[in-house]
Amino acid sequence: QHYFIQSNLRLAQIYRYMSMALSQNLKLISCFLGVFCCYFYYGVVQEKITRGTYGTEKERFYFTIFLVFCQCIINTLFAKGILVLTRSKPQKTPLYLSFICGVSYVGAMLASNASLKWVNYPTQVLGKSCKPVPVMILGVILAG
Repeated sequence: QHYFIQSNLRLAQIYRYMSMALSQNLKLISCFLGVFCCYFYYGVVQEKITRGTYGTEKERFYFTIFLVFCQCIINTLFAKGILVLTRSKPQKTPLYLSFICGVSYVGAMLASNASLKWVNYPTQVLGKSCKPVPVMILGVILAG
């Protein structure tokens, strides 16, 4: 009888571990698919906006600052919604660091959108994906 209870407890532990692992795997897969699909759709829409022609005179879209402004507003609202839903604790990051991060983000978005006038979105993404290489090399050189 003692062996039977121990084996049932062990089975319950294995079941809990497997269900937790399955839950984490499903969460990882769903997050990956969500990011991939949203990023893909974002690229399609962004390219359509910046490379398309509009009106009877076939004008191009030149208001990239407005596009970045809309992106920042949507990002802010989404982040605030997530903070409210998850009831996150207030950040203790100094305000000046958040400001520097925000300014560099806006600058990167402006440059990224401006570059779409000359290159298509897949080329831009390939170029961006090379950014970590020099950062890692400099990190190794400077950090030793």
